[in-house]
Amino acid sequence: MFARRVNLLEDDLVGSGIEFFEMNPLEPFLSELCRHVYSKGVITLYSETYSPASWDVKKTPEGWAYGTRKEHSRLFRVRILSVLRKDAVMAVVLRSYTGERDSETGIRVKEIRGYRVWLKEEVGFEQIAAEDMVNMSRKDSFTGNDLEPEPAVLYCGPNDDCYDGWLRTRTPRQEGEGDEARI
Repeated sequence: MFARRVNLLEDDLVGSGIEFFEMNPLEPFLSELCRHVYSKGVITLYSETYSPASWDVKKTPEGWAYGTRKEHSRLFRVRILSVLRKDAVMAVVLRSYTGERDSETGIRVKEIRGYRVWLKEEVGFEQIAAEDMVNMSRKDSFTGNDLEPEPAVLYCGPNDDCYDGWLRTRTPRQEGEGDEARI
């Protein structure tokens, strides 16, 4: 596998003067995420050590862009690898906009997926079940009180099983479906 040495200066991401070899260990995971982005989305990274960080993701003619500037795509990968190197595990939430509007509220419909990502010898990941995503979103993390379901949101899990906030089964938007409505 081709590797090139990269000197990193982003102290807040990996520490001063650290070097690592970039070998695209994230590609299977990033391909999984991008498979669920119709045109735009937001990826949020959660870890024990670092504050949550959100990155825009969008499809461009050159491929996928992470962040709002060209150099952000590299920093996005660096952030993930840095977190995994330090904590060995992280949570990732993807919010992708379908281009559809909710018939009751007029709000853009989004799909939410969660992943557990880890680093052992290789980067691995598993998708969190849709029901678990719904249940997590329906609890106030400080009080434990139940929250009302968010309108225009589909919580999706493995095999593209999707539920709305009331745990009613819904079908996710398929690739190419409603392209004229894409944002």
